[in-house]
Amino acid sequence: MSLADQANDAGVCWPGVASLVERTCLSDRTVQRALRALEQAGLMVCALGAMKSNRYTLNVPLLKQLEREREAAAAEKEALRQAELDLPVGPQGRVFMGDMVSPQGCHGVTPRVSMGDMVSPQGCHGVTQTVIEPIQIHTPHTPQPSAGGLKGGVGPSAEQPPLLSLADWLEAVQSSGQDAVPPDDEVFDYAAAVELPRAFVALCWREFKRRQLRAGKRQRDWRERFRECVRCSWYGLWLLSAGQEARLSTAGEQAARYWEAFDRESAVEGAEA
Repeated sequence: MSLADQANDAGVCWPGVASLVERTCLSDRTVQRALRALEQAGLMVCALGAMKSNRYTLNVPLLKQLEREREAAAAEKEALRQAELDLPVGPQGRVFMGDMVSPQGCHGVTPRVSMGDMVSPQGCHGVTQTVIEPIQIHTPHTPQPSAGGLKGGVGPSAEQPPLLSLADWLEAVQSSGQDAVPPDDEVFDYAAAVELPRAFVALCWREFKRRQLRAGKRQRDWRERFRECVRCSWYGLWLLSAGQEARLSTAGEQAARYWEAFDRESAVEGAEA
């Protein structure tokens, strides 16, 4: 509800975790778990932002579909209640519906309906059941021009992008309206393959930016550099063991606590401003 309240007409918002914690009165870990659950359910997609906050895109079509299903279920329940009140019951507990007489089964009726040459049993309660066709959710991907070092751009820089510092690259990404690490980036495919939570990838991204901005090095493809960081676990933020879920290492717990404190301070400063 907090994400929806802050989202624009396209279902997009950029709240920090500290902001969500303050608005929902939940703990930081609970908010993180809720964000993972929403993403796993397909109700929301998280992209790593160029600056501080991540970008959350709500799956509005799926949310609308769930709302329609809820309304249809409520309408069916009401129709069933009315049908139970209106059905004439004859002697010996038999229900008469036109020319059909059937023993009382589920609520005393198992009628059949004709659809052309097809006759099929209706639902358990003798009420036509509403079938909602599943909606196929496809996230359109529109190629965008290169923002100086963005892989897959067009023009002369596509073949040999210039060397850029991370600060300059992030500024170019933000100016072009792109995500620093899009939700369909291959780094997330790799993370899913090794059962690494997206929250850990997001934590690694924040550490990556902090350390690389300090180093001041230049690269032609910062996205590929970050993928390598995740694949090789440069900062040792997580531990993977056979048959167990991924968990934060001591270094990872330190980083998580640092950024939690950073977000809390930023939220306080924003409120004061």
